[in-house]
Amino acid sequence: MTDNLLNNNMPFLTGGGEMGKLTGEKDWSNTALGSPENWPQSLRTSLSIILNSKFPMFLFWGRELVCFYNDAYRPSLGKEGKHPAILGMKAEDAWAEIWNFISPLIEKVLANGEATWHEDQLLPIYRNGKMEDVYWTFSYSPVTDESGKPAGVFVTCTETTEKILIYNKLEHSKNKLEFTIEAAGLGTFDYFPLTNKFSANNRLKKWFGLPADEQIELYHALNAVAENDRKRVAAAIEKAMVFSNGGIYDIEYTIIHPITKEAIIVNAKGKVWFNDEKIAYRFNGTLQDVTEQSMARRKIEMSEQRFEAAVKAVDGILWTNNAAGEMEGEQPAWANLTGQQYNDYQGYGWAAAIHPDDAALTVNVWNEAVKERKMFVFEHRVKLRDNSWGNFSVRAMPIFNADGSIREWVGVHTNITVSKKAEEKVRESEERFRLMAENTEVLIAVGDETTNATYFNKAWVNLLGRPVEELLKFGWVDLIHPDDRKKLVDIYLKAFNERKPFSGEFRVIKSNKQYSWLLAKSSPRFHTDGAFAGYISSAIDITERKKAEEDLTESLREQQAALQKLGQNETKLNLIINASELGTWEVDMTTKVVVLSDRYLEIAGYKKKTTLTLEQTLNFIHPDDLPLNAAAFKKAFETGSFSFTGRMVWEDKSVHWIESKGKVFYDEQHNPVNLIGTISDITEEKRQQQILSDSEQKFRLLANSMPQNIWTSDTEGNLNYFNKSVFDYSGLTPQQIDTDGWIEIIHPDDREENVKAWIAAITTGKDFILEHRFRRYDGVYRWQLSRAIPQKDEQGKIQMWVGTSTDIEDQKIFSNQLEKQVLERTGELEQKNIELENINKELQSFAYISSHDLQEPLRKIQTFVTRIIEKEYHNLSESGEDQFRRMQNAAKRMQTLIDDLLAYSQTNTAERKYELINLDKIVEEVKEDLKEELQQKNATVEISDTYAIKIIPFQFRQLLHNLLSNSLKFSIPDKEIFIKIKSEIVEGNKLISDKLIDKKKYCHISVSDNGIGFEQQYSEKIFELFQRLHGRTEYNGTGIGLAIVKKIVDNHNGVITANAKVNEGATFNIYIPVAAT
Repeated sequence: MTDNLLNNNMPFLTGGGEMGKLTGEKDWSNTALGSPENWPQSLRTSLSIILNSKFPMFLFWGRELVCFYNDAYRPSLGKEGKHPAILGMKAEDAWAEIWNFISPLIEKVLANGEATWHEDQLLPIYRNGKMEDVYWTFSYSPVTDESGKPAGVFVTCTETTEKILIYNKLEHSKNKLEFTIEAAGLGTFDYFPLTNKFSANNRLKKWFGLPADEQIELYHALNAVAENDRKRVAAAIEKAMVFSNGGIYDIEYTIIHPITKEAIIVNAKGKVWFNDEKIAYRFNGTLQDVTEQSMARRKIEMSEQRFEAAVKAVDGILWTNNAAGEMEGEQPAWANLTGQQYNDYQGYGWAAAIHPDDAALTVNVWNEAVKERKMFVFEHRVKLRDNSWGNFSVRAMPIFNADGSIREWVGVHTNITVSKKAEEKVRESEERFRLMAENTEVLIAVGDETTNATYFNKAWVNLLGRPVEELLKFGWVDLIHPDDRKKLVDIYLKAFNERKPFSGEFRVIKSNKQYSWLLAKSSPRFHTDGAFAGYISSAIDITERKKAEEDLTESLREQQAALQKLGQNETKLNLIINASELGTWEVDMTTKVVVLSDRYLEIAGYKKKTTLTLEQTLNFIHPDDLPLNAAAFKKAFETGSFSFTGRMVWEDKSVHWIESKGKVFYDEQHNPVNLIGTISDITEEKRQQQILSDSEQKFRLLANSMPQNIWTSDTEGNLNYFNKSVFDYSGLTPQQIDTDGWIEIIHPDDREENVKAWIAAITTGKDFILEHRFRRYDGVYRWQLSRAIPQKDEQGKIQMWVGTSTDIEDQKIFSNQLEKQVLERTGELEQKNIELENINKELQSFAYISSHDLQEPLRKIQTFVTRIIEKEYHNLSESGEDQFRRMQNAAKRMQTLIDDLLAYSQTNTAERKYELINLDKIVEEVKEDLKEELQQKNATVEISDTYAIKIIPFQFRQLLHNLLSNSLKFSIPDKEIFIKIKSEIVEGNKLISDKLIDKKKYCHISVSDNGIGFEQQYSEKIFELFQRLHGRTEYNGTGIGLAIVKKIVDNHNGVITANAKVNEGATFNIYIPVAAT
């Protein structure tokens, strides 16, 4: 319908698109132009042209310069901007932000009738919800009306913002490129093959010695190229000029300045451009002075060649990583070692060849070295191409460029598998000894051939409570019971002189000041050459056997406490010789000149750098090893590889083991010209082999000296070692135990339980503990306590099990007898308890009846006295008044005494219901009860650090009530009363009281005041019933209040103490067990 209306009434809007439709729909009656029906033909015609044009156009019309525009112009107004609001708007309002600029232009067009033109003009406008910088190319032209005068301004325009932005970016890129070329010190060239003209920047011309302001031909530049590089450069240019080669030019060569003859090395890079006929028309590029880098690279290459030769001479490989620490490019040595393919070891792919337990740590340490630019030193296991694992020492260091940046990393893997295996054997032997010593259930001590003690295990230290240093100084003798000391020393000295075993029972005083009985057995030790080495002794705590009749439970606890792990660690042996400790040597076979590294001289015993001949180096070799050394050189010239292991004698006559490896280098006629190798000191490795043998012997001697049965098993539970005691006890041979198995020694009734418990321990990794019977060599079964503990590595993985079996037959007999006695005694105690309960009930009834019967006549006395005082007081004489007051006060005291006695009796008989309650709640309740007394005496009660504990609430309320009442009662007149209540949770061993249990936790509650106090000698007496430290006329009271407090603390299984000074106040310390039940 709207389209029909347009066609009928405003045909000039027909085909005008969106803006034509908006123009037709707009209400123009409120504008200066009025209804479109009255618009002049010149306006109609102008609008028809604009609206039907595909080129952006705008029209200002009339005195108010009303705005019109077409669909092509509308996108320049953006979104959330002027469209469509400025249609029909006055120009000054529509273009307020640029009116200062366009108003003079419009006025000029209207006044003079002349058109204007502006190109790429910046005119910021509001569009897309904000002000934007917009560039325009536009023309303003006059539009005349029917009178022939300009009535409007016709605007044709194009937005060029995008073009300007691209131009600015290109200009910025050009400036940036010029700056980069200048900053990088590059020379630039431009060669035109069709004219053979060559131009360059000043830097390049200076290098080549060319005129600074002239174009030259190519051959002028080639003349400055070093003669031995000239043909190569010309060939490279010619190759680049061929279309099929891609037009790439990249070469390094030397320039000789024609005047100064100064030589520089440049790296030239360029690009050849081809026309449609594939003919080169332009060739440009850059040159960079790489003289320093090239010379450094050549030195590095020479160094690398020598380094690689040295690496090949030892059992190692060389590899390189890029500056970022990633393996890059061909690494033939690594591939040959591990069998990894090229793509497998690129980047961090090499880590796949590292043992899974070592890989993560290797990568972390490597990344740290790369990050901190420091040397990388490590050891790990590598999977070899035959799928076996090898141990390697790794060293890598960064190679730096001249500017301090890292060029690459160079590393060496040295095979240390042999030394690692030797170290592992020593470690296993020492570990077996240590584990057995730490996990045995006995006390172990070692003495030397001079009767001096050299070792006590941790169980001794824990038992005696003395430092091991004191025990080693013969201080342990002083700890033996005086009645046993001389006898034991005499036995020891006699056995020592005769080199015989001995045993004995004696008592030692422990750290808790109690004596324990020990059974000790000692055996002489001998060196491999038969020389006497001293004694090794083992002892077990037999206090339980000695005191079982008194207290079985306590004896068992003492026995368990005596079984502690040994804490003595023997020194770990370091057998690893890493790559940095290798000495290097080089022999020129033609001149016999020897080059030795500083490390070589150290290994040879020299403290300072010196020069040696080949003959002098041979003088170091031990005379007995010279034939081996000569044979090694002979074989080297035959096979190309040198290998020698032998002894070297220093100037001080000390002997040192060495291992030397090398490689022979030949000339073209296969004549040996050079021999390069390494040397390492393996004295420690040889020493460790001897230590390994001695350690194995020491382990077996210790195990066979133990009175207990000692055994070990693998991780699957298979027993693989038994000490001598097993065979002595069972009467079986090793072959019999291997054939029939350990299970045959166990009583048939115990075997099933034994198997289940052992399987459970192996499966779960928990300790194996079991009491069972073993058959002795005479067929008699005796009870044994067996325990096996898993031995784990640093990662918590079980490596083996170490077990002991201790004869507990005597303890079993005593235990059974004691249990029988306990049952009999328990029956007697139960009967006594029943009788006591009946007596207690009778006493409770008596207390109630007594208090009731006593209070009844007392109440009558109080009643009659009160009536007489109220009604007959005025008739009494002064003496009568005094006597009645005395009678009334005596009755009150009697009433208080009866109440206190009843309260005291009820603290024993009341039902004890414990509740978890915070102390501050009880304190607040007591403060409320004593509110008037506190206010009357101006007393302050401070509470701090209270805890929730299990107590009997009503009894504890009475306890605090009595203590606060005491503080108020025994205060200093005219002195402000201050009462402080605080608590803390502490362990018994940190408190000064022998009534507390060391390892039990207590809530320590203290109530302090600043009253009259008392003398400390009465600190225990005050808790007794009816005890008073002051006369009745001085302070009121019955002497029962603190006795009730003491009874309540006892009901809570606690302890109460008091500290005071006269006129300085008193403090009551209460210790209540935490979680009392």
